[in-house]
Amino acid sequence: MSPAFRGERALEEAAYEFIAQAFTLYEEHINESRAQYQALMLVINALHASRNFSAENYETLVAKCVQHGSRLLKRTDQTRVAYACAQLWWKTLPDSELIPPPSESQQDEAEVERLHAERIELERGAIEQHNNGDKVLAHLQRSLKVADSCLDPVLSIRLFVELLNQFTMHYERRCLAITPKLINDLIDLIRTSTANIEAFDSSAPEPTRAAADTNVADVNALYTPDAPMNAYVLQYFQRTLEYIQGRRDLAASGGYNLPDFSAIRCEEREDERSSYF
Repeated sequence: MSPAFRGERALEEAAYEFIAQAFTLYEEHINESRAQYQALMLVINALHASRNFSAENYETLVAKCVQHGSRLLKRTDQTRVAYACAQLWWKTLPDSELIPPPSESQQDEAEVERLHAERIELERGAIEQHNNGDKVLAHLQRSLKVADSCLDPVLSIRLFVELLNQFTMHYERRCLAITPKLINDLIDLIRTSTANIEAFDSSAPEPTRAAADTNVADVNALYTPDAPMNAYVLQYFQRTLEYIQGRRDLAASGGYNLPDFSAIRCEEREDERSSYF
């Protein structure tokens, strides 16, 4: 065993033990629902930034996140942890890493580009080594089912729109398990669910916002709007469709390295209704 390999193995063991101890603290000392959600998201973020775990250790740690996420009290938290875990199975190299460094005055530009390409290949291999589209889809489908089980229909639709953003992100990152049909089905589901949303009484107390203590922010929410939740959800959905339309236009222009967005429907078609579940 080479010294370099032993060093890498020691780093992996230390990182694994660090996260294992985090789970021990979580299980023994964190009992409040909001704190549990925040702690799990911190662990998921740490795993997302990791690059040195073996396949077996990585799968074990992700499974632990999924297990604890499924036991959270609120279905909103279960939904968000599930789709966050989907991101653990499809990582991509940030665009900022793809930009070659400027060459110094005495450096050969071709050599700089060659070294940069080699580094990018190594970095991409480290980041994408655990990518698995089938697992991404499985986590997103589970997240959808949990979102659909929410008793508050407006909150359920809000989670659907969050998931539409997740599906679109994975499609844009070329996760082959996420197809235009899946995104279209989810858009149709949201449209069907929001068909009567304008009939909701906007003056009624908002059931999805904490009212026990108005001075305490809802840390489980990505964003708590001041306007009625139904109006916010409709605007959120519309902005998401506008983003998808923008990607369609950019992909059609041919000037950007984007997958084909032309098969994703941003406009409503009354003759096509799909049930995702």
